[in-house]
This record gives sequence, structure tokens and C-alpha cells, in this order.
Amino acid sequence: FPVTISVFLFELNLNKELRRILGVLVFACLFLQHLKGEADLSLLVHRIDYIKSDYHGCVEKSVITNASEYKELKGFASQIQSEVEADSILSRNKDLTAKISLLAKAIEEKKDVDVVKELSTDIKNTLMSNGKFLDFPQQFPDLIATSKVYSNQCADCHGFTGNGEGALAANLSPKPRNFLDNTRMLEYTPVQAYNTILHGVEGTSMKAFPSLSEAERWS
Repeated sequence: FPVTISVFLFELNLNKELRRILGVLVFACLFLQHLKGEADLSLLVHRIDYIKSDYHGCVEKSVITNASEYKELKGFASQIQSEVEADSILSRNKDLTAKISLLAKAIEEKKDVDVVKELSTDIKNTLMSNGKFLDFPQQFPDLIATSKVYSNQCADCHGFTGNGEGALAANLSPKPRNFLDNTRMLEYTPVQAYNTILHGVEGTSMKAFPSLSEAERWS
């Protein structure tokens, strides 16, 4: 296909410099179109993290205990599967695509939490090996600056103490995360918190905060 374009440009009655410029523009458009179909690795890791940490809160002994959250996680699994299959590099990893299919099936069949957690961990590790990711902030956060960011951007929903009972929480569904819930927070990694702030959570009131700096998101 690129050769055909090159021949077409050559046959046009244009001077050499104009053909060169047109050629660069055409190939740039083709390259951008190719990139458009590639998956966002940080968003995939973000969704996998949510499945891993939240599945136990919506399924217990093959019984759905939280229908809205279960539906959300099924949606995440479906999105991950579609985006990986559409990615020209990730789709070649047959072990990865097989595990993603198994994960979607495990959620659909309401399998044991340990099954979903193990598959999620394997998938996350494979995804992270395909990109440059930081698991932790590179320096300890400035606690004074962090408290200001939290008060201004987070407290209305999550509460000033982090208990998930901010002024807006009563009207939100699902409810904002309770940062004082030790059981759930033990599953919540720094990179998951970072990606949640960066991307938000689809289908919830947790919006993305792209205007925050990288340091502010890590804090």
C-alpha cells in the first residue's frame, strides 16, 4: 500500500520538493491512524487493578452481593478484551489474550475471588512489562501541598477524613471509596490510586483530573 502511494505521488505533475512534502503528510496520517487503534496501557492496568481489588466486594461464594459493581467489573473485563484484541502488538501475545478471556469467563461465571485475583495479577504484570511504568512515586509527597490538593479536589466526595462521606456523597452511586476501610485499602496500590486520578472511573462519579501535575497525582 505505501509503495502504491509513492508511485501515485511520483506520477503527479509536481516538483520534487512538493512531492516530498505531500509524501511526508500522507505517511504521517497513516501513522496517526495506526496509533489511534493502539491500546492505552495505563488505562488497561487501571481497569485490571479495579477488577483485582473490587471483585471480592461484589461476589461471594458464586453469589452476586453488589449488582452495580459486578456489572461495572464485567464491563471493564469486556473493554480490556476488546482493546487488547485491537492492539497490533498485545494481540500477538497469545498467553495474554487467553488469560484475558479466562478472566472475563471467570467473572461471568462468578468464580472464586482467588481465581480472579491470580488472573488479574498475571495480566497486569504482562501489561506492565510492555511499557514503562512507575509503581511508586519517585519521592515522598509534600504533605502540606497534598492536604491542600485533597481538600480542594477530593474532600467534597470522599470526606475531609477520607471516610467516603463528603458533602456530595449522599447523592452519588456508587458511593465514594472509604479510605479508612483497611480491608479494601490493603488491596489498593499507589499506581492504582495514580491511574484512578489520571483516568477517573467510567460509570461512576469519579472523574479524571488531567489538570493535576504528575507529582500531585502521586501525592
